[in-house]
Amino acid sequence: MEANAPQTPQPAISESKADGTDPSAVAERPRDPLIIESSARSLLGKFAFPVLLLLGVVLLALYLRSHASREFANLLLAGCALIAAGLILKALLNWLRIRNTEYAVYPRQVQESSYLFKFLGARNNTVKLNEIKQIKCYSNCWLDVWFFNCGKIQIVTSGDNVDFIMENVHDPMEVKDQLEQRIFGEVAQNEAGLRASPPPASA
Repeated sequence: MEANAPQTPQPAISESKADGTDPSAVAERPRDPLIIESSARSLLGKFAFPVLLLLGVVLLALYLRSHASREFANLLLAGCALIAAGLILKALLNWLRIRNTEYAVYPRQVQESSYLFKFLGARNNTVKLNEIKQIKCYSNCWLDVWFFNCGKIQIVTSGDNVDFIMENVHDPMEVKDQLEQRIFGEVAQNEAGLRASPPPASA
């Protein structure tokens, strides 16, 4: 009786990806998307200083109204009312945008979905994970560094080009760590605390 020769297992052949993504790297990434939502908490840092300044002007106008020129004080109060209405409208529009903004990290790409009103259309932006070179985080303003802890995430692709920004994110340092762990498999060494937003690039 002849013994059956042991069969040598054949190595699995993986198909090459058109976008250059390593198949093994994709398999190791979690399948469930990482959802990151914009936080309305960021409005506190953006509007705290204008509101405090406006309250100071109102108090000054009330003092002038009772101790000095009543007409000038009324003009100040009318101007403050107009500015307050503008701030309320701006805050409402910002809140609607933040409420309808979501970022999702999939096994192959990061995607943004954002809209103010659906009938006005949505803003959709994507970047492939294999194109991401670096992830940076910044605070929105100095108030966020000390109090509110909100900011933005910049995703750098080729060179120093920032092709994707996650705005109004709560605890951007923690979100940055989650993104690096999900995309690169490790967390880069971070400087202590949040950095203030960089100045706009000069033309």
